[in-house]
Amino acid sequence: MALKQNITNTSGATTEYHRISGAVGDLTAGRAYIIVLSYLNSSKRDEEKTQAANDIKRMELKSELEKLNSNPTSDNKSKRDELEKQLEALNADHNDGKPRNMLKSTYEFSLPENGNFSLELAYNWLKENVYTNSEDC
Repeated sequence: MALKQNITNTSGATTEYHRISGAVGDLTAGRAYIIVLSYLNSSKRDEEKTQAANDIKRMELKSELEKLNSNPTSDNKSKRDELEKQLEALNADHNDGKPRNMLKSTYEFSLPENGNFSLELAYNWLKENVYTNSEDC
């Protein structure tokens, strides 16, 4: 889940897509802490998701190739060549690995008396206190 609302910070940067990247409920202190990453728009988040999926695929291909290279045979030569081509293609498309978010914000609020904490509670708190004109997306 994420929230959509145009926000312009004091430097003039406008972000539209906001998601929780981390959340912790401290039951002893009765406080919740949430980290929100804000993006120019949802396409930047999609780039980040694609990057993460490609990173996983790259690791899987490397692992499989290492296994085959540990015992190279004429029988597995074509498979090794195929894996190398796939890795080259992924590496050619590999971006800089940098996060696509523009801003990272941390918020703190009191937990309800029952001490229950969930992402739903965190998103509802954000919608009521920070992103008051937001849409769910």
